Amino acid sequence: MRCNPSRWLWGLIPIAMLSWGTFYREQPHVEADLTERATGALRAAGQPWAQVAYTGRDAVITGRASKDGEPKAALDAVRSVWGTRTVQLKTDLAGVAQAPASIGPHAAGPVSEGVSQKTRIEAEAAEKAQQQAEEAAAAEAKANEEVAAVERARQEEQAAAALKAQQEAEAAAAEQKAKEEAAAAAKAQQEEQAAAALKAQQEAEAAAADQKAKEEAAAKAQQDAETAAATQKAKEEQEAAALKATQEAEAAAAEAKAKEEAAAAEKAREEEQAAAAQKAQQDAEAEQHAKAEVEAAASKAKQDSEAAAAEQKAKEEAEAAVKAQQEADAAAAEAKAKEEAAAAEKAREEEQAAAALKAKQDAEAAAADAKAKEEAAAAQKAREEEQAAAALKAQQEAEAAAAEKAREEHAAAMLKAQQEAEAAAAEQKAKAEAEAAATAQREAEAAAVAQKAKEEAEAAQRAKEEAEAQKAKQEADMEAEAKADAEAKANEQRKTTAETRACEQRLEQAAAKGVILFDRASSDINPKSSLTIAKLAEIIKACPGARVEVEGHTDSEGEADRNQRLSERRARAVLRSLVHAGVAQDRLSSVGFGATRPVASNDTPKGMAKNRRIEFKVFTN
Repeated sequence: MRCNPSRWLWGLIPIAMLSWGTFYREQPHVEADLTERATGALRAAGQPWAQVAYTGRDAVITGRASKDGEPKAALDAVRSVWGTRTVQLKTDLAGVAQAPASIGPHAAGPVSEGVSQKTRIEAEAAEKAQQQAEEAAAAEAKANEEVAAVERARQEEQAAAALKAQQEAEAAAAEQKAKEEAAAAAKAQQEEQAAAALKAQQEAEAAAADQKAKEEAAAKAQQDAETAAATQKAKEEQEAAALKATQEAEAAAAEAKAKEEAAAAEKAREEEQAAAAQKAQQDAEAEQHAKAEVEAAASKAKQDSEAAAAEQKAKEEAEAAVKAQQEADAAAAEAKAKEEAAAAEKAREEEQAAAALKAKQDAEAAAADAKAKEEAAAAQKAREEEQAAAALKAQQEAEAAAAEKAREEHAAAMLKAQQEAEAAAAEQKAKAEAEAAATAQREAEAAAVAQKAKEEAEAAQRAKEEAEAQKAKQEADMEAEAKADAEAKANEQRKTTAETRACEQRLEQAAAKGVILFDRASSDINPKSSLTIAKLAEIIKACPGARVEVEGHTDSEGEADRNQRLSERRARAVLRSLVHAGVAQDRLSSVGFGATRPVASNDTPKGMAKNRRIEFKVFTN
């Protein structure tokens, strides 16, 4: 359900009136706060001479400045105060120059008389200017009140227009917010679908990676099985080689043992033969001792020899039989060991073949399992892709239907809003035309009043300016007369000699050959003038007993008072530089003549450049 904007407007009118009443009630407090903060800002900026007053948020600065740049500094300080809208500068510049001190006992009388007359004229002019300022201030205050009334009426109209614009902006913002929410919902749905698709893709990639890992594990298992089989085969070959070497070593040991036993038997036989030969020799010797016994001994020896030969033959036959038996036992043991090794080798080969067959069967089973999982993952991925495509299609159809419905509702709402806006516009137009006519009449009246007030203020300002100009002229005339009198008296008291004139000539020549440069509209001496200043200081120090007066001159560009002050400041700057270069300060004095003593025409740049100069006058006390 939509509300009628006109009802909102009628409901907000009391609020607007209450707001304006509150504003005007709080205006004095606001002005007092701004005045206090602006006064503090002026003091912080070093401008205590300035006074500030506020009308609403508009400031007016009054007072009398002593230097050229102070009004600008006061203006910047008040502008920096937060809450200030405009700042108007109504300040004066204190430009009254003091008459130079005269030398001699008779100089005080005329100067005092001129100063008294000058003071009287200043008081009369100040009183007249004060009256004119009060009249102008009253006219300006009246004009400000009338302008403020017109401004209040205009602000009320602007508040009504702003309220209407705000309501329209809120309606447009609500419509825009609805569009943004619909777009955000669509975007969120798209992001969810994209996230689901991404998740499915990640799961498929994870399944593929898992399958690949399983395949790699199966391949590694098969490789490990082959490596284990090769290792087992090598180990069995090593064991067989070791067994064969052991058997060969045992056979060699048995053969060596048999050879040792044969050698021992041969040695025993030789010893027996040696013993028999020795015995035969003994028998022969005994036969020689007793012939009778020889025959008996020979017969016995023969018998013994035959018995020994028979015994030796039997012993040899027994040893041969033992040896043959040992060889047979060794051959049987070797044959048995070979049969056992062959049986063990055959058993190992059968075990290895069984293990390799089992590993092959396990690898084939793992490959079949991996292939089945891969096919299942591919089928799952295909199903997920079909589901995602179906979901995307359903979402697109739903979005299209929602967009079509939203377009229809928006078109209907826009048509209704347009009709209501046209009716409200017609009503507002009629009201605005009536208000515009009334406003135009009020503005015309206010403009007439403002114009009248402006003319009165301008007349008062012109009168004030004429009075100030008259006053400035009188002051200038009086100052010129006083200065002329003072110079005449001073010149009468000054004495010059050939030495002072020669010294003055040397100073003029040094100043002409060198340069004394100042920045534009400034009394700051340029560093390029340091050599000339040093030369002038040397000349002055070479003239003992003489006093030197530094004279400053300007061209006629700008105001006379300002040129006068500038010439005085520049003369004092040169004096300070000479003191800094070693000249005693009590031998120096300075004076400024502004543009009153030109040496060339001020109509050309060349002539103006000649008039901007520093001169030196040398005399004795």
